[in-house]
Amino acid sequence: MSVLGAIIKVIFISLIGLVGLGLGAAIVGGVLIFTGSPSPCSDRVVEVSSAASQQLRADWAAFEDQAASGSAQITFTETGVTSRGVEYIDEKDIPLKDLQVRFCPDGLGEATGTIKTPGPDIKVLLRGTLDLSGDKPRIDVQTIKAGNFPGLGTTWILDNVIKKSDADILDIKVPLTKLEISDGSATLTGGRP
Repeated sequence: MSVLGAIIKVIFISLIGLVGLGLGAAIVGGVLIFTGSPSPCSDRVVEVSSAASQQLRADWAAFEDQAASGSAQITFTETGVTSRGVEYIDEKDIPLKDLQVRFCPDGLGEATGTIKTPGPDIKVLLRGTLDLSGDKPRIDVQTIKAGNFPGLGTTWILDNVIKKSDADILDIKVPLTKLEISDGSATLTGGRP
């Protein structure tokens, strides 16, 4: 066999190996995404209620009124935010079920749920906070986990789904100045100076 033939053989075997590796990784990735459930920061089960959602809406309206003339503050509960989130998902026909929003001791917010797909459903977890530095507040997603899939593999969701659609930018008329998240609640400060 000539040297050229040996080189072509090595290249051909390498290409077959890379294709096999790629297919294997895709299969393993698919299995990991559709199995398991990412662990939340707390094992609290957040109850969903229409009354909690309505209370959150009333509290927000009072916050906006107070913020129009000066400084204002509002405290969110996990029950209120989860309840309103479930209603929002239903209103927008978003393929997500079992939403749970938690405020974690490390100062981050967290949302877990199950994405409904034509195949097996996918359990997801998003962790982050709000970035108040721009003209409009932006959800700063710091971690996304899907099933048992490693978090770094899900950056594509963040870059190509959330950020490209501007789903991370909140259309809020009140200027927001501070967010404090503690275990079980979050307090937002804003208003006109």
